Parts: sequence; structure tokens; C-alpha cells
Amino acid sequence: MKSEYGTIYFADASALVKLFVKEDGSTALREFLGKQGVFYTTLLCFAEALAVMKRKRFFEQPALSQEQYISATNMLRASIKSRQIKFAEKGDLTEPHVFYKAADLSDKYSIDLSDALQIVVVRRSRIVGATLITADGDLAEAARAEGISVWNCLREAPPSGVVS
Repeated sequence: MKSEYGTIYFADASALVKLFVKEDGSTALREFLGKQGVFYTTLLCFAEALAVMKRKRFFEQPALSQEQYISATNMLRASIKSRQIKFAEKGDLTEPHVFYKAADLSDKYSIDLSDALQIVVVRRSRIVGATLITADGDLAEAARAEGISVWNCLREAPPSGVVS
């Protein structure tokens, strides 16, 4: 679906983290999504992004400082609260038909269930035709195979037609 402003973009957890934690690909992603105004994610991606930030703070080296960790998680929260990032779920992820479809995709593409659920949500949401933004190569490949438009923000140039 295209809005009056152009294509609708859907950020997975890896993209959400790059928005708020400086990593490879962060600058291009921030510039691109900053020009879009509003984009979508899932509650599952929000939770997964928080878990990744936790891992980066407490379990990785070099670790995020406490200040960086609190700042990144607070900016993510504020983006949801201000509705710059909107949730895209339509229906319950625990519904058997949704879960079993994701399990089938997980088996078919050897991806984890969380990634498979993202594909199901994008396909079932009211934003049909959205471009999925991810830094996860396996998810990008599986989503493309399922007919979803994808921008791998770690390996590809941003999509054209950016709203200025």
C-alpha cells in the first residue's frame, strides 16, 4: 500500500536498534527514515530490539555505557509514544493460524520463529505492500521469496523515491 506520502516502511528489530544505537548502517538508516516521518514495526520487534540493546549493554564488548543504553531505550520508547513508530499488528500473534503459518515459514527458510512472524505480520497487516527494512540477511532473503519488498539496510542503498 502506498500512502499519499509514498511507500510505507516497516522496520524489524535490527533496524530499530540501528536507529538508536550507533552501528554500521545507522547513519543511512536514520537519514532515510527521518525523511519518511512515520514508519511501522511490531510489538514483537519492539521487544526484540529492547533485548538486543540489553545484550549490547550487559553482555557484549565493547559494551554500551549505562547512559547510552538508557538513552537508546528511551528514544525507542519515545518514538513509539509519539507515534513516529506505529505498531502494525492486525490480530493476535498467538492465534494458531498465525503461529502455524510462521512455523511453516521458519521450516521453509530455516529462519527463527520471530523472523517468520514478522513476515506473517507484514503480509497480514493493513499495510500490504510495505517495504521491510532489515539488517538480517536471512530474513531479507526469506521475505523476498515471499513476495515482500525489502531493503537490507546493511548491504544495499536506500530505496529511491524518498520523501523530502
